[in-house]
Amino acid sequence: MRLDRIAIGVIAVSLLAVSAGSAWQMVNTGREEASHKVSVIVNDSSLNRWATFNEGLRQGAADNNIQLNIVSTSVFSSMNSEKDIIEKEISNGAEALIIQIYSSYNQSEYLEKLSGEIPIVLVENDSDPEDVFSSVTPDNKAIGLELAKVISEKFGEGSGKRIGVLAGNQEQLAMFRRLEGLREGLKGTGVEIAWQSSGYSDTNLDIIIKNNQKSKYADAVVALGNGETEKAIDYYTQYTSCSENAVFGVGNSEKCLYYLDKGLIGDLLVMNEYDMGYYCIQTAGEQIQDVIGGQKHREIGYHVMDRENMYEPNNQLLLFPRKY
Repeated sequence: MRLDRIAIGVIAVSLLAVSAGSAWQMVNTGREEASHKVSVIVNDSSLNRWATFNEGLRQGAADNNIQLNIVSTSVFSSMNSEKDIIEKEISNGAEALIIQIYSSYNQSEYLEKLSGEIPIVLVENDSDPEDVFSSVTPDNKAIGLELAKVISEKFGEGSGKRIGVLAGNQEQLAMFRRLEGLREGLKGTGVEIAWQSSGYSDTNLDIIIKNNQKSKYADAVVALGNGETEKAIDYYTQYTSCSENAVFGVGNSEKCLYYLDKGLIGDLLVMNEYDMGYYCIQTAGEQIQDVIGGQKHREIGYHVMDRENMYEPNNQLLLFPRKY
C-alpha cells in the first residue's frame, strides 16, 4: 500500500515536472517569437492631427505582434535634424522605420542606403513603384484636383472668385503633388489664385495670411495640409467677421472638424488616417519578415466632408474609428 502511494507520488511529481517544462517551453517559445521593434518618426508627433493615425498604428501593432515606438519629436527644421533622429532609432535597435520625410528632394541615395540597412515605410510620400522603400499614401494629386472641383462647384463656373493658397512644405513630394493637382484642376473654372504661401510650419502663418489679404485679397483660403488649415482658421477667427465657406482644405484634427461643423470650412478633405497607421505597421512587419507577396505600396482613401454630410455613418466611422 505504501509502495502504491510512493508510485502515485512519483507519477504526480513527474506530471508536474512535465507540465512545468511545457509551460516554460511555451513562454520561451513566445520569447523566441518576440515582437519586432518598429519606430515611427513624424513631424511634431504631439500634433492632434496624428491622433487617428496613432490609433491605427496601435491597433496594427497589436494585431501584428509589433513593439511600437512612436518617437517624441518637435517641429523639424531641416532634413538633417530628421536624419539625426533616424540614426538614433537605428542605433537603439529599431528593426523598421515608419517616416514622414521632411524633404523628398535629393534624398534617393540616402533612402536607398537606409533601406539597405533596415526596412523603410514612408508616410504620405508619393513614390515610384521601383523605389526600394515602401510607402502608404493617398493619391496626392487627386486631392489637389478634388479641392479644385469643390471650390469651383461652391463658387460656380465663371465666378471670378480669387483664392489664397497655403501650400505647405513644397519640399515634400506629397505637398508638391497636391499643389500641382489644384492648379491643374482650376484651369478653365474662372477661379484665380490671388496669392500663394509655401512653408513647412511657420508659427506666424496667420499673420502672413493677413498681410497677403491686405495686398491681394482672396475670397477664400485653400489649405493643402492640416496645419495650414488650422492657420487659416486662426486668421478668419481672429481678424475677420467671416463665418461661412471661407476655408477649403485638408485636415482631420478636432479643431478642423469643429470649424467644419460651424461652417467656416466649406469643404474638408479627410484622409483615412486610421488605415494609414494600420497599413504602415502591417507593411513594416511584412518587410521585416520578408513576407512573400507582401504589398510594398498602399494607397489610402479620403472623403470630402461638409457640415451636412459629416454626420453620416460612414463619415463618422472615418472620423472616430474607435467609437464604431
